[in-house]
Amino acid sequence: MSTVNVAELAAHLHQNGWTAKEVADTFADLGIELVPFETDTALLSGQYRPATQPLGLGLGDRACLATSRLCKWPVLTADRDWRKLNLHGVTIRFIR
Repeated sequence: MSTVNVAELAAHLHQNGWTAKEVADTFADLGIELVPFETDTALLSGQYRPATQPLGLGLGDRACLATSRLCKWPVLTADRDWRKLNLHGVTIRFIR
């Protein structure tokens, strides 16, 4: 999971009343590998903007997609609009 997406999720949890300890403990308990948002990921994320902007996708979405491609991991999403994406090297799996 990209650290950009960690930031988004942490913000959402804090907005809903979670404490810093609860958020940190949850990430620790999940055991998800966190991938730093570094230059290669940032550049690829920017490259995806023309294809993703018409679908209303933002930086967090592009960070997820770029991380997926560079790590060769599938993206898991419930967002049905992502069915319209066709990005080379990105595998999208729909969870519902």
